[in-house]
Amino acid sequence: MLKTNDRDLLVISKTALESDAALEQEVLILNELLHEVEILRNIACSSEIFDLTRCRIFKKPETIIKQLQEKQLRSFVFICNKN
Repeated sequence: MLKTNDRDLLVISKTALESDAALEQEVLILNELLHEVEILRNIACSSEIFDLTRCRIFKKPETIIKQLQEKQLRSFVFICNKN
């Protein structure tokens, strides 16, 4: 079975779910989706870092991972999603 995270999910549906099994299936799918999205490598691939003090944009995932793992970002350094 899939390891579930300790998270609270609020599932809002336009249609009433037929049974508890349908709700359980919906929650499992959401957990799988969130697990994929929350992996640090995937976050790094879908983000850019703008460093306004150095006038640079960082796009390489390895560089972004280093920046994300720092305890505190420097002033005028912004993490932006590519979307």
